[in-house]
This record gives sequence, structure tokens and C-alpha cells, in this order.
Amino acid sequence: MAEKLTVQQARAVNDRGGKLLVSAAAGSGKTKVLVDRLLTYLTTPNDPANLDEFLIITYTKAAAAELRGKIAAKLSQYIAQDPENRHLQRQMQKLYMTKISTVHGFCTDILREYAYKLGIAGDFRVADENECAQLQLSVLEAMLEEIYKPEGVGNNVRAFLETQGISRNDNLIPQLITDVYKSSICHLDPDRWLRKCAEPMGEEDLEDPSQTPWGAYLICCLQETLKLHIAALQRCLDAACPSCVGGAGASLGRRMHRSTCHSGAGWKDLYVLWRVI
Repeated sequence: MAEKLTVQQARAVNDRGGKLLVSAAAGSGKTKVLVDRLLTYLTTPNDPANLDEFLIITYTKAAAAELRGKIAAKLSQYIAQDPENRHLQRQMQKLYMTKISTVHGFCTDILREYAYKLGIAGDFRVADENECAQLQLSVLEAMLEEIYKPEGVGNNVRAFLETQGISRNDNLIPQLITDVYKSSICHLDPDRWLRKCAEPMGEEDLEDPSQTPWGAYLICCLQETLKLHIAALQRCLDAACPSCVGGAGASLGRRMHRSTCHSGAGWKDLYVLWRVI
């Protein structure tokens, strides 16, 4: 017996108003909705669609294989109900030509199909994680060799080494560069994000480091950390002396709380507060 759709699922299956975004928790029936929605296009009486006209993207290869199997099972049910339907029979044949894959798999197919236009070998393969790490390391080593040439060490390189506190040991440089690279590729336009990070912030007009994005970030991290420590300190005080309301510990906790809740506190303000604590 076919599982009955909920009202929300039925709306998602039958909606034809344009673009549709379905958001639901794991195990709530998103795959079933997708399969049923797809079959409504294939079984519409007037001008039914063909399965190989669709592009279906999943997160993993396993999910793609599972989805293909569920579509096949659903098609088999429809064919069993209407054995003479030649259109549905053709869809079963087209199922294995339909693009059901991961994003990486789809992009790989496009690159392989048009490799001759891109000037790349058509028999390329996707590197695994270890191979990518090795390639990154090779590029970093070559880049650092160029930087450390006498003519390559400019003021920017010296400033980078000095501000990172690694002027005597550059073992951390590859990791720092890799971390920045990984952060950049999380953005829609990595190059633009990197350029924006490198733009001058007008530091000469700033009165306090907290007015820079980095200073504000550090203060925010400090305040969040302090909140955790204050909560832990309060639990210790409660456990040590449940009946104590005042005392040195409570006073310390109040001062720490005041420092974290000091809205708009600058670098120097927090320094003074902590000198008092």
C-alpha cells in the first residue's frame, strides 16, 4: 500500500508555480517527495516529460544510487498498473542515462565532455584528499623558495614574518597559508574576499585596536570565554558554600561579569579592568 502524503508533501509534489525549495529534517520524506514529484512530470496526460531531461543532484554517490533505485521501483509500480504504457516503459530504459549524481560527478562529466575545448586531457580523474594535500604542499614549497630569494624578501614578507611571531622559525608559514586558503574558498568569490581582507583599514585614524575587525573579533572571543569561566566559577562557589552570598569569590565573579558586559569597552578599557581584577 502506498504511503499517503501529508498536506505539505502533497503541495511540494504538485506545485508548478516556479522555483521550489523544500526544507525538512532528516527522515521526514524528502526523497519520497522528490521521487513522487518527478513521476508526476512523467505521467502527466498532456505532453509527459522524459526522465533523461532532468538533472538530479545528490550529496553522495551512495545517495545517488539509492535515489536511482527508488525511481526504478516507483516506475515499476506505475508500469504494473498500466502495462501497455510505452512511454513509461521507455522511461525505465532512460533511467540509466539520466543524470543522477553528486555535484562533483556532474561537473566531471561536463569537463570530460568538453575537454577538447578546454585544452585538457579527457581521461583525467579527480584527485583524492591525500593527493590534493601533496599538490598543495609542493606548490607552497615552490612559492616559499621564490619568496626567500634575496630579491623576493620585501617589506611585506618581513612584516608578515614579524607580526606572526615566526621570524626565527618559519615552520608555521605553510599551515597559516593553507588556513587562509581554506577560509577563502568558503566564499562565493575567494579572490574578492582576499582583496577585501588586504585593503587598508585606515589604521592611522583609529584610536583603539578594538575598532579594527581583528580587535573586535578578539574582544568578542574574550567575552565569550569569560562568560564560560564565570559560569564555572559560580558553580564552584555554589558547591563550596551554598549559603554564601558575598565573599571574595563572589566579588571576583561580579568584577569578571562587569568586564564582559562592558558594552563598547575598548582594548585599553579591558586592560584596565583586568589589571584591577
